[in-house]
Amino acid sequence: FTGNAIKKATELYQLTGDWCLADDSGLEVDDLNGEPGVYSARYAGEPSDDSRNNQKLLNAIRSIEKPKAQFHCSIALAGPGGIFTSEGIIRGYLIHHLQGTTGFGYDPLFVPDGYSETFAQLGAEIKNKISHRAQALNQIKPILLNKLNPNRSEN
Repeated sequence: FTGNAIKKATELYQLTGDWCLADDSGLEVDDLNGEPGVYSARYAGEPSDDSRNNQKLLNAIRSIEKPKAQFHCSIALAGPGGIFTSEGIIRGYLIHHLQGTTGFGYDPLFVPDGYSETFAQLGAEIKNKISHRAQALNQIKPILLNKLNPNRSEN
């Protein structure tokens, strides 16, 4: 994930000459040796399709009771001052049927640790506070703000 985020941010920086922020993220299932991993968006092939990806994942975990999984996000910031990265991970488990209507991707199958509902049931407000992306963004935010405005105060 980190390598992909760095590649995206670096290529955009080379094109624009200005600071660029990029991410890469996906779902990793312990019992599937980390799959779908960096192939999360196209797990069931091209073109990317959430429904087909979820069905393929459900077939893969069919015989696994409460499969442990995590969402992983890497963010890269590239610019004239170098490359900076951050990571966020939220652990949880997968259920064997879709639940919830909000979110996207694997959200209807993923229950984060400490919760009893899927990301697709928890809603955007909770998800945006606890997610892998929120963690990664919170880590890189001070660096980003400093690089974009080096004279700002921390008030």
